[in-house]
Amino acid sequence: MKRLPPYARPLAERQRFTNLPFLVIVCIGKDCWSRAKKWNQSPNDIAAMVCTNEPPDKFCWPVSRCDCIVDWHTGPSERQIVDLVSVLLRNGAESVTVRPLFVDISSQIWEYKKHEPIGERWVQNREYIKTYNNPLSGGFQYVA
Repeated sequence: MKRLPPYARPLAERQRFTNLPFLVIVCIGKDCWSRAKKWNQSPNDIAAMVCTNEPPDKFCWPVSRCDCIVDWHTGPSERQIVDLVSVLLRNGAESVTVRPLFVDISSQIWEYKKHEPIGERWVQNREYIKTYNNPLSGGFQYVA
């Protein structure tokens, strides 16, 4: 049987009684433990967990019917983030928004390079906030 990720026990109890939080935060990367602890101490109706260096599919994520934010700081690769998003959606999350904390949001996301071949002219410069909806939940599609 899979175990719960760190700080997930209160959320698992809330799931049992269908007392869902407003938002679930999954902290990953630099200072993830202290960030999750801080989120859990906030007066808002938020539940936070930690995604460790272990593969996310080794855990049972209690996120059914919840909207999630992946609080991504430096360290994990894009592949690790994709794996985490996939696991959260498979575990029943309504939506998963990836929020890269290490990005300077004042810089351009895309750059047009007119000397590149057609179809390759728009180049992504940096990570940006993305939302992935569970196709089984019937939610809307939104990308920021």
